[in-house]
Amino acid sequence: MKKLQQEKKTVQVKTTLSTCACTTCGIPSILLSRDWKDCAVQGFNVIGLLKDKGFDVFAFISGAHKEWYNLAKFYSDDCNLYFDGKDSKKYYFKDDRVLLEGLESIQDYAGKPSFFYFHLQSTHETGLLQEKYALYRPYKKNVGEKDEQHQIAINEYDNKVVQADATIQQLFEELEKKKYLQNSMVIITSDHGQGLGEHGILGHVDWLYQTQISIPFIIYDDSVSL
Repeated sequence: MKKLQQEKKTVQVKTTLSTCACTTCGIPSILLSRDWKDCAVQGFNVIGLLKDKGFDVFAFISGAHKEWYNLAKFYSDDCNLYFDGKDSKKYYFKDDRVLLEGLESIQDYAGKPSFFYFHLQSTHETGLLQEKYALYRPYKKNVGEKDEQHQIAINEYDNKVVQADATIQQLFEELEKKKYLQNSMVIITSDHGQGLGEHGILGHVDWLYQTQISIPFIIYDDSVSL
């Protein structure tokens, strides 16, 4: 992310909040631009809109949205290709390398406008952390006393942020190789936040403190002149 900022093609919104503190409602809210109570499986969403406008639409998911409360139904029917962790032949389904595996099957850009949706699992508690990104130690969960547990949770999360950053870089590189990144706009955001001991809470879902709903929102625009 630092490299993108140095290229001066990114804008970061200072304060952005999700509509809820979990993926089940966060993803539909993003795609449908509505509060969870107003989201419907067959409702208007950005993926369906772009499909109707002639875009090729691709979704690559680390995780299993088809099995998680049928979350994929909000958008998968409008995709030219939907690929999630359960489709992987190489990796654990919550390993973000699944995204790169799926992207391998996409042909190089041939002039048709396209939309890509990537869902990373790295920073989630259940996301697989590759050992090479374990820079902060100790990082194993549920070890030691309460205060130490908080630091371990922080270390684990920081390691996974490093991994997510590396995954985003690899996705940018692959999209650039396939010529999709030219004249493109990329939005990097999240469906929820994460508690790391604030208010005595680790995790998300059941709380609406700022840490559970505060998310990044970064816009990359390739058309911006340096």
